[in-house]
Amino acid sequence: MMMQPFHLLVVMATGIALVQCHGGEHHISADGCGVTKGCFRDPSGCTGPTDCDYFTSWMLDENKNNKFTVTGTATGYVALGFSNNPGMKDSDVYACTKNNEVVRSYNNADEYQNIGAELKGVSEVAVAVVDGRIECSFIRQAYLVDNDATYFDLRENNTYNIIMAKSDDLTGDGNVVYHGATKTGSPEQFSFTDFEDAVGGMEGLPLQKSHGSLMVIAWVGFASVGIVMARFFKPMWPDTKICGVAVWFALHRTFMVMTFLCTVAAFIIIFIHTGYYFTPDEGLPRFLHALFGTIVTFCVILNPVMALFRPHPGEPRRPIFNWAHWFVGTGGHTLAMVTIIIGLNNGDFVSLIDDLPSRVFWVMIAFIFFHYIVWLLFEIQRCLTDSQGRTNDIPLHGSDKGSSQQHLSQNDSYAPPPEANTIMLPPSFDIGFPSIHTLRKGGSMAKTVLLVIYLVGVLFTVIFIVTSIAVVPA
Repeated sequence: MMMQPFHLLVVMATGIALVQCHGGEHHISADGCGVTKGCFRDPSGCTGPTDCDYFTSWMLDENKNNKFTVTGTATGYVALGFSNNPGMKDSDVYACTKNNEVVRSYNNADEYQNIGAELKGVSEVAVAVVDGRIECSFIRQAYLVDNDATYFDLRENNTYNIIMAKSDDLTGDGNVVYHGATKTGSPEQFSFTDFEDAVGGMEGLPLQKSHGSLMVIAWVGFASVGIVMARFFKPMWPDTKICGVAVWFALHRTFMVMTFLCTVAAFIIIFIHTGYYFTPDEGLPRFLHALFGTIVTFCVILNPVMALFRPHPGEPRRPIFNWAHWFVGTGGHTLAMVTIIIGLNNGDFVSLIDDLPSRVFWVMIAFIFFHYIVWLLFEIQRCLTDSQGRTNDIPLHGSDKGSSQQHLSQNDSYAPPPEANTIMLPPSFDIGFPSIHTLRKGGSMAKTVLLVIYLVGVLFTVIFIVTSIAVVPA
């Protein structure tokens, strides 16, 4: 029986439709990447759509609109986004779903929140699920004139980071679900009128997280407590020794050694991550963070080196060392706080660690206020109990070289100059005021209470920030 022409056309059309639905791997290709179209792929080393976990390409049509192809190893959705930073925040996102549609959303710039958005400016959508992969193509207008700030302008001279995410699931009404750690993105920004061929992704995030955690532990934790011990606790526990030295010095030395080790480790880690250099081209906040961090690392190395060559107590050059040691230590700690703040707020409350919540920045700001308020209370307490007639917390007993090491360890090795440590009270202050002996008895208890409060604040801040960094999906 001969097939009628009409039936033949139906069969041919059906065959073409099947090829379009199930043969999508033939029209998504890496051919021409970097030459006739732009491409982004991940992981590094993959060659094209069939062996990449994430792949997208873009080119311009005759109207200078962008034609995108997107594919990834997922059966729920694969999403492509344009972002103002390497993370997922402040992003215009297009998800190709297993329901053969493109769903648009916006990740807001403050906290991570995916907000559904109207699909507009998008045409010629084609989606297929092929062998455990979603394959998709669509045309997106480069810009719209409706003043929608969430619809990013992809015209010439505008650059964005590429972000991609995927999942095997959708919500019941067909919207995307949170992708967890299954995401990637470009560290650098692209113009979608140029044809780049980018390979890689966010493999360096674990190194960034390690660097940030170590620096917080070093400077918010160890250095803060170590400096407080040296500045305010020399008179405490005068009859107790740890390894033959005063308690304050033993604790100060231990905390500062830990600061040194954590800082050097963090510095090495981030230099490996960045390829051993940094330039102003990376943006002012990122450049200043790297520059200040380098200075902080120099300070943490310089201070113990100076201590190795310090003059003996009583020698003419000893005050110079005291001032230099105090300045480098205190200056390094202050600059470290500034550097951490820059790292937590790279502009618009976006952290240098992708997707770190902005609340971490505010906790750090709160800690800095807490830190200086407690310091002020320590200074007031010391002013009331320790300052009248005092030139040093523990008197020196000579400067002969045979006993100099004991003096160096217990008395003023890590102390600022006496005049920097002393807050003299006006002569009229003690008229009718309790005796210094009485104040000292209560002062020790007050100082201990302040120390406990300070330690709780330090521990809370360190644990909160490090935990927040740790849970960021890598």
